[in-house]
Amino acid sequence: MTSRGTALHLACKLNKLSYVEALIMAGSQINLKTSSGYLAVDLTANEQIAALFQRKSDEELKKIKVNQFKSQIDFKNISLENNCPEKPPIIKGEIFKIGETGITVNKRFFILNAEEGTLIRFKKKEDWPLKPLQIIPLKDIELIRKIEKPWYISKPYNFFEVISSFLS
Repeated sequence: MTSRGTALHLACKLNKLSYVEALIMAGSQINLKTSSGYLAVDLTANEQIAALFQRKSDEELKKIKVNQFKSQIDFKNISLENNCPEKPPIIKGEIFKIGETGITVNKRFFILNAEEGTLIRFKKKEDWPLKPLQIIPLKDIELIRKIEKPWYISKPYNFFEVISSFLS
């Protein structure tokens, strides 16, 4: 490269499409600037050459994006034998259901099975698995939100409201 640029700069300045095509095919770098700060494409008056640079820029941009994406993926840790996501855990626990009047509080046992898509309530832990009180499809749950603890309950529990079309 000279102070006036590369062979690609000269071919563009002379508007020689066949030379520009040959130089680009040979791997000339299209983003080099002259000492005056001009890219090769800046020196041409030929629309076909300018279009060629635009296509080349788009191709390089795609290659850069693909290479960046590939570098973010750890292909060594991807198993071809088991390309399924890990099975979600089944969550079991106890909840307290506040009655319709807001006065009664009943302890209940529940199972959340994301794989089957269900939330199952039991009156007590011993009723599991044969006597469910309620089976709520997860797809029918519209909202779960944390609510303030009622003033009459002194224990440090978290309270949630579950809104479901199934419960209506």
